[in-house]
Amino acid sequence: MAAGELMPVAPGTLHPAPCTLQGTARSLALFIDADNLCDPTALDHVLTDVRQRAERVLYKRAYGRAESLKAIESVLWRHGVRPVANMIVNKVTTDSALVIDAVEAVCTNAIDAVAICSGDADFVPLATWLRERGCQVWCFSLADRIFANPESFYDDVVLMELVAAPAAETPRAAEPEPPAPVEPAKGALSAAATEQDAEQRVLKAFPALRSGLPQHLNAVVAALRQQGILALSEKTAVWFRQHGAAFRLFPDPAPNRIVYCPLPVHAPAVPALASAGASVPVPPQSSSDPSAVVRQDVRLLARLRQAAQDSQDADGWATVSALRMQLGAKAVFDVRSHGFATLTKLLLATQAFELRAVGTPQVAVRVQPVVPSREVPAAPVAPEVVTWPSRLGRRPAPPLPAPLHALRASLQRLALQRVRREDVLQAVPELVFGAPCALHAVAGRLRDKGLLAPAQSALRILERHPQSFEIDLLHHPQSVRHVGPLAR
Repeated sequence: MAAGELMPVAPGTLHPAPCTLQGTARSLALFIDADNLCDPTALDHVLTDVRQRAERVLYKRAYGRAESLKAIESVLWRHGVRPVANMIVNKVTTDSALVIDAVEAVCTNAIDAVAICSGDADFVPLATWLRERGCQVWCFSLADRIFANPESFYDDVVLMELVAAPAAETPRAAEPEPPAPVEPAKGALSAAATEQDAEQRVLKAFPALRSGLPQHLNAVVAALRQQGILALSEKTAVWFRQHGAAFRLFPDPAPNRIVYCPLPVHAPAVPALASAGASVPVPPQSSSDPSAVVRQDVRLLARLRQAAQDSQDADGWATVSALRMQLGAKAVFDVRSHGFATLTKLLLATQAFELRAVGTPQVAVRVQPVVPSREVPAAPVAPEVVTWPSRLGRRPAPPLPAPLHALRASLQRLALQRVRREDVLQAVPELVFGAPCALHAVAGRLRDKGLLAPAQSALRILERHPQSFEIDLLHHPQSVRHVGPLAR
């Protein structure tokens, strides 16, 4: 099987992420949040893996509601995990019980490693406290349930993906005996026809490839195996090299994406050459340009522009490192899935950003205004965006101890919920007249008035009032417009 491919052999087949735990612990405590990680296959994989990485596991406990523990009852019994049922249907009580037992276990036993089986951000203060006590802290979670940037709080993070199992492979009908050997021209023509037939079968099994956009290789392989096109014993990369010249797998050497690149077809030339007895030239494989693909990805461009806007300074420049933090961890946003090794190369390929100091640690990026092409009719002129200088830009919040950090986050969430539409209009009176106002200017005014924390985005407030504010994130500068009854 090729690198980057998952073989779905049973329902809930697991795909661990590349990061692995380092070292072996002498004494380990394992705590499972069954309300977050309740898949039996995933949990069985975790418990088997943890048992190999510790000399002795002193604590093995699972916390959750009765229905969550019931779903993994057989796995808990097989691995000797003690279930701790939460009689009150409230997520907070489950987390509190886990945290209390974890603190008690570390304070009363010589434990040098703690494994937390949950992707919930509520356990970040616990992980920080455990690391300050000298313990290694490991996190096991499903990839779609992990919070952003977990590597900053855990010593190691192991992510797993569940891949649905294909249907039972149906026996294929016996193929007729191959015809007698023919001259080279006909043999070449037969090979080309077989390749075209394989191409159409792949497109029929996974129609989303016809869009020309990159697709997840795992999903395509699962569909091909389900249809009987790709046998379980065949390697994906080898099969596509032999039969799928119109498809490109990337990135090398461990591909996890596939894109459809139709080959040029020269229909009139093939019969003529075949009738003349000449060999039929095989058209060269066309290499799809990832730059052209990302330039057509509207969602990707909007996401990059939003991240640059949120981390820019007063002059509109944002460092690539700050932009990387805005996009989230690699588990959330991986530039390699778009065919590029670094974020800087991806930004250059989009041709939507201006970069400076490329090749140095101070590389920075600025959003370029969208200029309509001269070859097409100009789009209708958008209303002029009202803007003004802002004293307070968005900046990271100062670090605090873990308990105070959690308290500050809770207070900020409560403060955002108390901000009304009238408070926004009073702080930014320019919105009352219905004209589009620059989003960064509105955010600066909200920070000046104390309605928005320095590390928060104005979208946290504006998106709570969709009937009153219209937000435009696709154009530069990004803007917000008041559409309530007070607008003229």
